[in-house]
Formats: sequence, structure tokens, C-alpha cells
Amino acid sequence: MSKKIESVRAIFNAAAERFNALHVDAVAKLNAAIEASADESELKALKKVVSNNATLRDSCAKCAKMSDSAINVLIEQKIDAQAMTEQSREFMKRAVFMFEALALKSAVSERAFDAVLQRLASKRDAALSKAQLQREMQHKTTTQASYFCTFCEFFKFASYNKTSEKLEFNYDAYYLNALMQIYKAIKQSICLLCTYTYLN
Repeated sequence: MSKKIESVRAIFNAAAERFNALHVDAVAKLNAAIEASADESELKALKKVVSNNATLRDSCAKCAKMSDSAINVLIEQKIDAQAMTEQSREFMKRAVFMFEALALKSAVSERAFDAVLQRLASKRDAALSKAQLQREMQHKTTTQASYFCTFCEFFKFASYNKTSEKLEFNYDAYYLNALMQIYKAIKQSICLLCTYTYLN
């Protein structure tokens, strides 16, 4: 394992430890509030802090467990690992799926992200609204679409246009270009398999 890979893992592990400390502290505060018979609104807020810190701790830990090949993609593209740890759970989860897919040259394993990529590979949309993203991702609200916009902007393969209210894609950007190449290859493989099956 290279020193660079070790350094990136250390950043994610340190973040996981930091969120764990915050989680432990929040649990202590929650228990104290319960013993003091705090009102429901205070307990609800403390429970949310407990849950959020546990979730972020686990997300950072998953980032640290990425394969060497996936972390190499992150390193090669000069991605700020520390900045990643400051993002949401959804962001980190999606990033892990993307890095692993690029390392393995395979489809993204997350259903919602994969659905959007399949659409882009098929239709080459210049832009999609949050409502369109919501439909592709099969979510009940546009909240996940908003998270996806943040994700795309962080990795610089799309930007959200506040005037048109659409996410505009840059197919020349490294991540989207690489993912489209993967999805194109997958589509060609499926077509060849279908042809072979038909002929035999």
C-alpha cells in the first residue's frame, strides 16, 4: 500500500473517530436530558444529533474501507478527502460507489445513481431539472435530486443553473466522461450478447 493511499485512509479514519467522539458526547447529553425529564422538543433535537453523528461516522469509515484502486482514482484526480468528510451521508455513499465503479470499470452499484447514468448514456441530455432527476432516481421528493446536484458540482461534472433550474452536464469532465465510456461498453456488451443469443 502506497503512502498516499495510507494518507487518504488516515483522513477518513480520523474523521470517523471525530464523529464518533461527537456521537458519544451527544449520547451522554441525551441520557442526561432524559434523566432531567427534558421536554420532547429538546429530546428530539438531541436524538437527531446522536443519529447524524453516528451516520457520518459510519460513512467516513466506509470511505476509509474503499479498495486501493478506488482510492487511487481519488488521488489521481486530486480530490480533497478532507472536504469529502464534510459532506452528507448520501454524498459519501455515492462517492464510494462512483470510485469503486471507475476502479473496476463497472456500472455504479447504487440504483438511483445508476438510473441517472443510464439515462445520460442513452439520451445524452444537456441538462435535467430536479423533477426529472427525481423521476429517474424514483424518489418521492426532489430532496435526493438536490443532494445529487451538490454531488455533481463537487466533482465538477455538472453545474446547477439557477436561472433555468436545471443541472447542466459537462460530458468532457473526467468523471462523467469516464462513466459514460463504461456505460457505453456495457451497452455494447449487452448488444453483442443479444445478437449471439438470437443467432444461436
